[in-house]
Amino acid sequence: GIAQIRSGEQGSGVESLERSLRAKPDDPDLQRALASAYLATGQRPKALAFLQQQQAQFDNTREQRDSLSRGELEQT
Repeated sequence: GIAQIRSGEQGSGVESLERSLRAKPDDPDLQRALASAYLATGQRPKALAFLQQQQAQFDNTREQRDSLSRGELEQT
């Protein structure tokens, strides 16, 4: 992905990173790489939307973890 972008193959580099992230959605390195790729290819709005989505998922996970540590969530 990143190598493709650096060699001028922006479209295929972004697609490659998107595929990789679908396979490993929790990989922070891939998340950062894809956001950087969006920026590098002039897709600033898409990069910002992606980063906001990742932040929301992180916040949700953190809230669940904090609730569980306080015993507020039912364990099934």
